[in-house]
Amino acid sequence: MRHTIIIVVLNLAFSFFITSPSLADDWNNFNRLMDKYYFLDDQPVTEITCHVSVSSLNNIRTQLKPIEEKVEVDEDINTFSVTYKKGEGITTSKPHFMVSLKTTEDVANPEQVKRGVETINIGAADQISGVIDVIEGQLDELIRPKKEKISDLKVKASKGTTTVEYTKDKKQFREVYLGDSRKVFIKDPNNSMVIKSSDTFTLIAGKRALSKSDMKLTLGDMATTMKMAILYKQVGTVSFPSLLDQQAHIENPSFKADANFSINLDQCVSK
Repeated sequence: MRHTIIIVVLNLAFSFFITSPSLADDWNNFNRLMDKYYFLDDQPVTEITCHVSVSSLNNIRTQLKPIEEKVEVDEDINTFSVTYKKGEGITTSKPHFMVSLKTTEDVANPEQVKRGVETINIGAADQISGVIDVIEGQLDELIRPKKEKISDLKVKASKGTTTVEYTKDKKQFREVYLGDSRKVFIKDPNNSMVIKSSDTFTLIAGKRALSKSDMKLTLGDMATTMKMAILYKQVGTVSFPSLLDQQAHIENPSFKADANFSINLDQCVSK
């Protein structure tokens, strides 16, 4: 019995030493690949906070002009901000924009006005959530991947192309890197969502930073295509996005819509 136990232990130990270097090699190869890219975590800064300005949100008040004397607006859009903290990543403040009807006096069709106000409130809330998703999604590109947040990592290099596969947030990723371009395939097994993107990078301080992304998302019978462009500016001693410009088209069998807007990150302060 003792002899059997020793053999089992030795086999387990041998298995460990056989598999561990492979896993370590994949992570080391992945890190060497990531060393070519621009990450805020690698820069001499601990915190950056910027004010967020969105053209479509700023235009909501213009839509209210015809009934501005009949409504009351409770909003704090000017407090909209995004913050990067080293070791913590990206966070955004979530502003609100709420319109309420003060009176229906002298209003020809009160019910129509009420429905219009409700539509504006729903639209504003959806826009704010959408803008936050875009900001956090795009700025996440500037956060260096953490080993504890990914699993099933595989890295293969061949003829100048590097293919990386891994699992993160229960989604399956496949990324193909070639020069200043990248193709990404993301699949969510929980809801059949599939994302495909073709990305282009620009050089910042000798490192590659995402500058353009053409993306297609499918979920059931809904398809969304997006084009994203990112501009950068100097904030203190580092570069940080100044403009996120998005053009999106959403379509399903009974619905089509375009969502085009620009997100400006200004009044930035770094520490």
